[in-house]
Amino acid sequence: MPTKTKISFRIMEFKCTHEDITKILRVQPTMIWSQGEKIRHTSLVHKQNGWSLDVDLEDHADLNAHVADILNKVHPYCKDLVNTCGEYYAELACVLYI
Repeated sequence: MPTKTKISFRIMEFKCTHEDITKILRVQPTMIWSQGEKIRHTSLVHKQNGWSLDVDLEDHADLNAHVADILNKVHPYCKDLVNTCGEYYAELACVLYI
C-alpha cells in the first residue's frame, strides 16, 4: 500500500454560519460540519462547528507540495484569515498514512 498524505486547513469553534466563514475567506470549503452532527464512519459526534479546506493533490504527492498547495490557496486572503482565525480556532492538519 503506498504512502498517503492528507493536508487540510480547518477553522473550528465558530458561532457564525459556515457560509459566513466562506464569505470572509472567499474560498469554497471541501467539507463542513456542525456541532452535534455524526462524524462519518463512526458513532461519535462533532463537538464544535467546522470548516475545512483540503489539498486536492494526488495522495502520493510530496508533503512539501501538499503544504505549498494549501498555503497558495489561502495566502491571497491572509489578512481576512488572520482576522477570522484571531476569533476562532484554526489548524493546519497534516496526516501521513505509511
